[in-house]
Amino acid sequence: MSWLYEQTWPTIAISGCIAALAITLFFQSRRPAYLLGILAAGGVLALGLWIEAAVVTENEEIEESLNAVAEAIEAGDLDTVLSYIAPESYQLRAEARLFSLQQSISSVKVTVQRVDITRSSSPIRARVRISGTVKGKDVASNNPKRTPDKLREEFVYMGRLELWMYKEGDRWLIERHEKFRE
Repeated sequence: MSWLYEQTWPTIAISGCIAALAITLFFQSRRPAYLLGILAAGGVLALGLWIEAAVVTENEEIEESLNAVAEAIEAGDLDTVLSYIAPESYQLRAEARLFSLQQSISSVKVTVQRVDITRSSSPIRARVRISGTVKGKDVASNNPKRTPDKLREEFVYMGRLELWMYKEGDRWLIERHEKFRE
């Protein structure tokens, strides 16, 4: 039943079918009772969209967290980025700090490809595969990958990562990451 509150297209498709059937039957028979079918389709659509908006699943929470991280990276808000990284993940936190000093980011796009949640552990854990695009400029002279003549050069990084996250309270925190290879 997760299709009911994860996606809007099944609700729209079911409502569309009910409405199409009711309209077809109305035009064939000219009986006003079939107009109730159109109203029923509208009711199914409204109820389905309300349920989809009211229920926030763990997958949606994870996606919202990753979008918040992307927005914080774009805004250069290191404190917000660090708030989504687990406190015990020293290496990842250090990477985030170094990245924020070496790059000026203009755009971050993240797409969640797959989420595997383990509810049997405490806290609840998730393995998340994402793809993303980062656009920006190198700004630090201590970046060993850039020679002085390449500073302020724009870059576009496209890649796929696998993230390990856990839920703490109502937030999902990133524990670690690695490049995803199929």
